[in-house]
Parts: sequence; structure tokens; C-alpha cells
Amino acid sequence: RILLDSLLSEIGCGLVLVDRREWETADSVYVSLVMPYYSHGIVDAGTSKSFVYDPGLRSRRNIRITEHGDLNEIYRRTYNDTTLYKPIKGNWYIELDHSI
Repeated sequence: RILLDSLLSEIGCGLVLVDRREWETADSVYVSLVMPYYSHGIVDAGTSKSFVYDPGLRSRRNIRITEHGDLNEIYRRTYNDTTLYKPIKGNWYIELDHSI
């Protein structure tokens, strides 16, 4: 708990979104975390960045993951609705969500 509190304080995050699913047919639990650390705009238009832990992200359809490049530069070039993930380490990503 102390380490999580320290991480949230370091990134300036006060909210952690947790998606936890259990399956009766398997002895497994799926957990994903989203920790928003930047948000700018209004309800239906703006830009946000989050740290995301999601072990199943790469296997989902219609997910854009970039290994290279700066996320800000990528969305500025296209400047349209964009949700993009950049791997950090293991199952951790930075998510950029931009809508106009």
C-alpha cells in the first residue's frame, strides 16, 4: 500500500480504475489498471494520458500500439480522434486518448 501511495503521489494521480474479472471455467483472474495523470479539455473533446496495466492489451482487436516515436508528435500530425498505447515495460503502457 505504501508503494502504491508513493507511485500515485509521484505521478500526481488520485484515481485508479480497476477492471477485475473472474471466470468460473478457469482458475484465473483478469485485472487491468488505469491511472490517469493528465487531462485537458471538456467532456466530449480533449486529451488525456494514463498509465495502464493490462496483460491482455496486445491481444485485443483495434488497439494501436507504437513502439517508437513521441505520442504527442503522433497525434499532432494526425490531429484527429486517437487512442494510442506505448509500451513501458512488461504489461505496462502509456495511453494517449485524444478526441476532437
